[in-house]
Amino acid sequence: MSRVRSNKASNSVYGIDFNPALSETEAPPLFGAKYNFHLEGVVDCPEFLVHFPTLIDLAERHGLMLICQRRFDSYFNSWKDTENGGELLKRMKCTEYYALHNDKLVGGDAKSPQYDHARQFLESHPEQRSVFTLTKDEWEAITLYLVFAFKKIK
Repeated sequence: MSRVRSNKASNSVYGIDFNPALSETEAPPLFGAKYNFHLEGVVDCPEFLVHFPTLIDLAERHGLMLICQRRFDSYFNSWKDTENGGELLKRMKCTEYYALHNDKLVGGDAKSPQYDHARQFLESHPEQRSVFTLTKDEWEAITLYLVFAFKKIK
């Protein structure tokens, strides 16, 4: 009898559901493994997995060269404190203003575990009165993504 892998992952912000689930001995296809993706208030649709090394090979065969590949959290951290990146995040309303006595937060009460990281940062940096941040669940959702770019070569 084959066991079935867990076919779901979720938190308060996102949900992923592979339906039907694969057995532990079954490998997903390199391209096209379908899953349903839900991002609270934004996305609710099927998406498909892509085997990235195979995508790179296919792109090279068609005259494209990989120039950037980074986990989204790494990319986010490298741009969030720059002049352009910080302003863009504010305009897009991607982060929220966290202060120790701010009770109007998307993720709930400022004392919620969703904001432990922001609270600890402010407590260890008393000269700073506030910080723009994400909830823990939002951070978990963005770490699912990969940033990549290809460039057309001759």
